[in-house]
This record gives sequence, C-alpha cells and structure tokens, in this order.
Amino acid sequence: MLERIQQYTNTYFECKESVMEESGYPDLEQHQELHGELRHKTADLRTHVSLVLGEDLLRFLKDR
Repeated sequence: MLERIQQYTNTYFECKESVMEESGYPDLEQHQELHGELRHKTADLRTHVSLVLGEDLLRFLKDR
C-alpha cells in the first residue's frame, strides 16, 4: 500500500509541476523543493515501516 502511495505522490507532483511550469507559475522552484521534501518523507516512511515490520516479524518468528 505504501508503494502505491509513493507512486501516486510522484505522479501527482509531476503532473502538478508540469501544469505550473506551462502556466508560468512564479515560485515554481520553491514549490518543487517542497514537493521534493514530501517525496523524500514518503520514501522515508515506506522504508521505516518496512524496517519496523521486518524486525517485528523476525522477533515473532524467533519467539515461536
């Protein structure tokens, strides 16, 4: 599910930035930086959740 959220986030921002560029949005670069930060946070969340779930799964399997 997090992979789909990350894909959606990337696709959405790509489309939005394209429209902003075509329309001559004045603060495009600053806005792109914000999008980059959100993309990074989304990727970090996905990584963090994978690590936590992985550790919990290993702990569970060791206890069995």
